Amino acid sequence: MTTTRTKRVTLRGILRSADGKLQRNCSVTADRHEMHVNEKADPVKVSYSMVSIADSDDWPDGDYELTYDGEKEMLTKKDGRYFAKHGIA
Repeated sequence: MTTTRTKRVTLRGILRSADGKLQRNCSVTADRHEMHVNEKADPVKVSYSMVSIADSDDWPDGDYELTYDGEKEMLTKKDGRYFAKHGIA
């Protein structure tokens, strides 16, 4: 039997500008979805949703790349907020 467990987590991330001139560590919050088979302790698959950058910065509007826990998201910053290419980050 397959079960999915979801919990809100805080992760360390790295935010980079598209041109590579800016880079900083950041705090990322996300929903972590773990797929378990036969109630085994270790998940067979992990995915994330509802990803957001928890801390603020004074970087200009533009395109950015966020990496966290082996994942990569492409973001755009507009009016002080980061938006994923598929939603808010």
